[in-house]
Parts: sequence; C-alpha cells; structure tokens
Amino acid sequence: MPLRVYDWRFRDRSTEMLYVPEDPLREPVLEARAAVGEDLAPNARIARLHEARGYYERPLSFKRRFRGCKAAARVEDVDPDAVRALRPFIEQWEPGWVEAVKQEWPGRQGDVESVAFFAEVPLQATMAILANLHERGELNVDENA
Repeated sequence: MPLRVYDWRFRDRSTEMLYVPEDPLREPVLEARAAVGEDLAPNARIARLHEARGYYERPLSFKRRFRGCKAAARVEDVDPDAVRALRPFIEQWEPGWVEAVKQEWPGRQGDVESVAFFAEVPLQATMAILANLHERGELNVDENA
C-alpha cells in the first residue's frame, strides 16, 4: 500500500496536515493518504511529510486512526504523537536539521522554542531530535543554566 500525498488548502489556517490511514477492512484496500497544507513553509511541509511517513511506517503504534495536525508555536501545543512519529526516522531523513539543533542547543538550553526558531527546524522535529539526543546521552546539559 502506498502513501499518497495531496496538496490541500485547508479552511482552518492552523491545520497543517490531515492523515488518513489505510483501512484493511475495506475492499479493495485503499492506500494511506495525507493532505498537506499547500501554503506551508518548506521546512514545515517537509516535517509534516516525514510525520506522515512515520505514521505510515508504524501504523500499529498509532492505532490506525485519522490524524488532524495543527500548527504549534509552543512546546505545550505540540502533539506528542507527532514527536513519536518523527523520532525513529528524523535523524536519517534530515541530518542537516540534527546538526542545526545541536549547534543552537548550547546557548539556548531549556528553551526549545528558541532552538527551533534559530535552527530553522519545525518545533515537532526539534523536539524529536532533542529527545533522541537526550536518550543517547549526547545532549550536553549545563546544570547552571
């Protein structure tokens, strides 16, 4: 089953992507589909496409359900499933983003929104990268910061 991606103009400007998983109970089996906002910034579009691929590659982790993905400007607004979908793959798909986040982290520890802004990496991808680095012990944390 392929993942089919459509450009879409959403009425609600805060909607960035709509992901609809394949339905194995339907005959014939349909492909998974993702509608991505046609007016997204290039990096935001890439992040949403990677997120859709993450949902597609690991459907059982996300209970094969419909996903509406909204823009987030703060860490509190980011859907944890978006970060979970990106974590296994983001470093191999976007190594340049990893380097940008690593470069911005030392001066902005604890301020994930600033790291994302100055690294020019979407917030959900920045959070996935930081979680991976932290899990491997590669994230230098200054206790005095």
